[in-house]
Amino acid sequence: MASIWQYKVPVSEPPPLGGVCDAAIIGGGMTGVLCALRLAEMGVRDVAVLEQGLIGGGTTPLTTGKLTAQHRLIYSDLSESRGPSIAAAYARSHTEAISDYAALCGAYGISCEYESKDSVVYTRDPKKLPALRLESEAARAAGLAVCFEPQAPLPLNTAGALRTFNQAQFHPVKFLEGAVRAASGLGVRFYEHTRVTDIRRGLITTGKGKLRAQKIIIATRYPLLDKWGMYFLRLYQSRSYVVALANTGADTPPVMAVDENKDGLSFRSARHDKHGPLTLLGGFAHKTGTQGGQPHFAKLCEAARKLYPNARLVARWSAQDCITHDRVPYIGPHSSPRHDGLYVAAGFNKWGMTSAMVAANILSNVIVKGFSPYLEVYSPKRAGSGIKPGSFIKHAGLITSGLTQGLYRPHDERGVCPRCTHMRSALHWNSDEETWDCPAHGSRFDESGCIIETPAQDFLRKEQEGP
Repeated sequence: MASIWQYKVPVSEPPPLGGVCDAAIIGGGMTGVLCALRLAEMGVRDVAVLEQGLIGGGTTPLTTGKLTAQHRLIYSDLSESRGPSIAAAYARSHTEAISDYAALCGAYGISCEYESKDSVVYTRDPKKLPALRLESEAARAAGLAVCFEPQAPLPLNTAGALRTFNQAQFHPVKFLEGAVRAASGLGVRFYEHTRVTDIRRGLITTGKGKLRAQKIIIATRYPLLDKWGMYFLRLYQSRSYVVALANTGADTPPVMAVDENKDGLSFRSARHDKHGPLTLLGGFAHKTGTQGGQPHFAKLCEAARKLYPNARLVARWSAQDCITHDRVPYIGPHSSPRHDGLYVAAGFNKWGMTSAMVAANILSNVIVKGFSPYLEVYSPKRAGSGIKPGSFIKHAGLITSGLTQGLYRPHDERGVCPRCTHMRSALHWNSDEETWDCPAHGSRFDESGCIIETPAQDFLRKEQEGP
């Protein structure tokens, strides 16, 4: 089953690719489209968006369409690790992003089921209440309107919940369609089925020709050129699962909600032209390339039956997210000194819709005005490179394990050990989704070897199936 958001976004036929442009954006999802729109609004008229597939055909339709500054227990962590001023700036940037979505809907007449909703992070573990209360204090100090509640308005018992007021939810692809239409009206060119194969000193090489750009934004979920800037050590990828349920009746959640435990369940309501009111139930997140033998969809459907016994399953889908070790995205000039005028937006930590607007606001201001007040928070060059020792050591261990696994004997029951074309790490068979997944950097391939998820750029070859 496909996502309830999935459909083709109309794009005007652009002129042949070539020449020189003021700005080129690699990636035609929410981040890339918003970056293009913001630059065009600020007077950068010659903007090209290059997408290897379809505009809006990647991660955007696989999200749950939440717009919130409440990102689990981020503010207590940020206040302790980087100080209250950084936590406050993080909160402001996301709060402004939510308002900017509403403003763009009004300015361009975008009808996308935008709806103001409170957001809730809850816990079912009484031992986590001190952490939740600490987050409440830190979020309030950062400028968010929050309150602590003993029970979340959900069909399960909670030990406590933190509510953040005046957040929002929307239909991400309907918004994206309106944003593409608005950007096209300002002269932005959209190139679909245009795979970028190289970037070198402002020259972008694609399968359809070359384009030189004064400024380049890499707005792919996982950044191209990840070896420059050591992004392959500073990022990892995570999978999660969603089911859409009809006939949940009065139990349709009145808030957007997420468990403070990353393995817990998330909730939001939605509407569908055919199925009417829906409940979107998500959960069972795990690092890509691990837990491949577990029946995640079956477990999520079982949870749905317990919570909503009369509901009917109408859709299900999975999503992949790029994660930083300190839970703050990388947004700003690319870390490589070899590339002046190159920018990156990646590592949105499962909060991609709000972070996409944050990225567009920061990068457009840096490119046009030379400064953004939020660059210090998100800079890829920030102190420590966003790496926490414990998380980094665990990630590095997985990379090392993947490079050596299967060299002397096959590592799985299928008797094969294909290796990822990105950095030659051993792939793991995901029997739940019937894919080959890389635990090192999150690349995924279908059974025939075609790429499903990057950073891998080359298909698997048949001869790779062996030690």
